[in-house]
Amino acid sequence: MVSLSLRESLRNPKTLRELLSSPRTFKFPDDVLLRVGGETSAYASVVKDPDALNGFALDGPLSHIVEVLARTMNFSYSVSQSPDRSFGAKLPNGSWTGLVGLVAREEVDIGLGPLTMSESRAEAVDFSDRVTNLQLRVLAGKRSPELNPWGFLHPLGPLVWLGLLAALACVSAASLALGERRRKLSQRGYERAFELLHMHLGILLRQDLPNWFSRGPEKMVVGSWMLVAMVVTMGYSSTLVSLLAARNIPQPINSLRDLVDSDSIVVMKPKTAFTDFFENAPSGVYKEVGDLRHVGRVEYAVHQEHARILDTLVRGGVYTFIEADYNSFKLMADDFRRKGRCDFYQSRDTFLASPMSVVVPRGSPLLAAINHRIRALHAAGLVNYWMERDIADIRFCRKAPSTITVMEPLSLRVCWGMFAVWAGGLVTSLCVFVLEIAGARSFSCQLLRAKISRQKG
Repeated sequence: MVSLSLRESLRNPKTLRELLSSPRTFKFPDDVLLRVGGETSAYASVVKDPDALNGFALDGPLSHIVEVLARTMNFSYSVSQSPDRSFGAKLPNGSWTGLVGLVAREEVDIGLGPLTMSESRAEAVDFSDRVTNLQLRVLAGKRSPELNPWGFLHPLGPLVWLGLLAALACVSAASLALGERRRKLSQRGYERAFELLHMHLGILLRQDLPNWFSRGPEKMVVGSWMLVAMVVTMGYSSTLVSLLAARNIPQPINSLRDLVDSDSIVVMKPKTAFTDFFENAPSGVYKEVGDLRHVGRVEYAVHQEHARILDTLVRGGVYTFIEADYNSFKLMADDFRRKGRCDFYQSRDTFLASPMSVVVPRGSPLLAAINHRIRALHAAGLVNYWMERDIADIRFCRKAPSTITVMEPLSLRVCWGMFAVWAGGLVTSLCVFVLEIAGARSFSCQLLRAKISRQKG
């Protein structure tokens, strides 16, 4: 028996009347073959199947929607793809390419997609109730863990360093004031001040304390400073051990602004609502992203090429994806299954959130029946279940830490900052020493000339 098309089936007034009056429970009374259009994405994809009509079948988590529609409405279906394998872009003459074009020209009865809603698309096709939500993220490769040679400065914040130096100066000034009456007559004021500053600095660096203080107030000042120095140095040393064992994994791109300011090459899908938005944005960061194509920083690739690009160009390189978050999750989960590690990360910021839906030709009587079944799937939680089951492995990478802990001997790569400070101090002291000798000689020569001139006079 030859299956009827949708148009032939709806020529029966009884069938059309039942579809319009009872869309929730409607079933085709005849053997009906509907045409379903699809494109390849993480949500649903078209795969080759020699046993299927037209040689194509549907796969992916949201392909179950068509199966549910077919069982509950009693129809069979064939799968078609657009010639350009795209979701659809509007041409200057007003026609559409891709899946939107197939549905708008009524070459298929249902466009699975799911497709993002937009005003221009709504003029060409009818959207069903929301199937899921889409939001874009930047997907980039993690770089190699960084070694920070200046990590020994990080245990204390800038304000703590500043406060420590201020406290050192105050304690030295207080000790100088309290011991002023007992100062040796042969010792000058600046010499005593420098001596006290050096002594209090030695306390901070855990040096020996000379027995200079006998009065109670002086001992209280020095004792309080010793307590502060002990707490700070113990906290510093313990934190430094943790920092030296940690390696930071750079994840620099977390927003569109970061992406524009980087030197990354952006990969997008061609002929989608979002690429059209970027290319026609009037101003702002979206326009700046679209303008990257004028400087050679945008490349277009269909979904089937994304896994290869992710593995060869994005991994540890300068390429990044602007992709729907679910597509990103799927790519990361599939890569984790292959490699057993998390080499990619997503931007913290999301942008251009939009609902996604199944589409039908304008005025199609199927729309109400499809809407009732999509609502039932959401009420049963099946849409979220299908999607989450397909990316279950993403839980290992979704919140992967940006730092790792290593247990290895300290190398010069980690410690060269400390040696640089030490060498800089030696060079500075040598320069000061040379200047002191040169100044002393110059001063001695001037005194000698003055003495000789006085003797001659």
